Amino acid sequence: LPNAPPHLFSGAKLAITAAMVGSVVSEFMGTSKGIGATIVMATTYLNLNQMWVAIFLSALTSLILIGVVALLEKLIIHW
Repeated sequence: LPNAPPHLFSGAKLAITAAMVGSVVSEFMGTSKGIGATIVMATTYLNLNQMWVAIFLSALTSLILIGVVALLEKLIIHW
């Protein structure tokens, strides 16, 4: 059990990535609000600035969440 935390944190980082991809892709098809829907609407109307901002915010959100997990990992695992 003491060897489990590094594996749990690695899994959490992978899960964050998969969750962000899944949420954005589901917003492509299933809703009119959210980052994925914003990307689709901006692409439809050729508003490339808005499209790139939405993509950047999606990536930034992922990086922040992964950074939080990495910080927790560093605080919990001391070796």
